[in-house]
Amino acid sequence: MRDEIIKPDVLDDSQDDFPAQKEEAVAQAANLEKASKFLFFALAFLLPLWVIPFTAFPFQFSKTFLFYVFVTLAAIFWLASVLRSGRVEIPKGKIFIALAALLAGWLLSSIFSLGRSLSFFGTGYEFSAFLPVVFFAAALFLASVFFKDEKSTLTF
Repeated sequence: MRDEIIKPDVLDDSQDDFPAQKEEAVAQAANLEKASKFLFFALAFLLPLWVIPFTAFPFQFSKTFLFYVFVTLAAIFWLASVLRSGRVEIPKGKIFIALAALLAGWLLSSIFSLGRSLSFFGTGYEFSAFLPVVFFAAALFLASVFFKDEKSTLTF
């Protein structure tokens, strides 16, 4: 009785649509990765030039904020492209083991610090707190993903 309910025509139609959906997902993933890479290049171009002269904050604060925003957006777009494509290509290297050890040590230091909030977040534009180190590690990871070889470095 159960075999009578399932019609072979319905199964064949859904199987024909799957390759088109997969192509669309791959194209969307490629566009998301291009956007992420563009944001990373834009960060490299804008960071030395970025100055907001009319603020009460020091110029380091605006540069730090720009760095945080662009790295966060680039990471979000890269993660969305990975989720959309369904494949992850993580570069391997000893530097990432050292980076993980550095982050673990920095995290432990921040946890056992007397001034936890300053150890985790800092005062806004300093680079010795845990959060800026996480952003620098994310930027290093994204750079290694985007610049795998010479061809990927020169193209979007």
